[in-house]
Amino acid sequence: MKRYWVGEAEERESPRPEYQAPWSGMVDWKDVQKAVEKGQALAHYREACQESLPEGDSRKGVPYVSFWREYRRKNGQTFFLLTISMRPP
Repeated sequence: MKRYWVGEAEERESPRPEYQAPWSGMVDWKDVQKAVEKGQALAHYREACQESLPEGDSRKGVPYVSFWREYRRKNGQTFFLLTISMRPP
């Protein structure tokens, strides 16, 4: 049994390449973060941005879940802080 644990530990230690969505570089994540910090819902921000995009833009077809996941990747600390503040007293 121990041989399986050792193998898993070695696999975890090797750095994984960080995934980045192909459209992620076209999004100004600092603006997204500022809007969310001011209280705007991420879904509302995304909808407003999608409406302003030209018809042929590749970001227009990005599902909300993909946008949310990429936001989480870029701002992992934000999610952690929210979960701490949402704990019941």
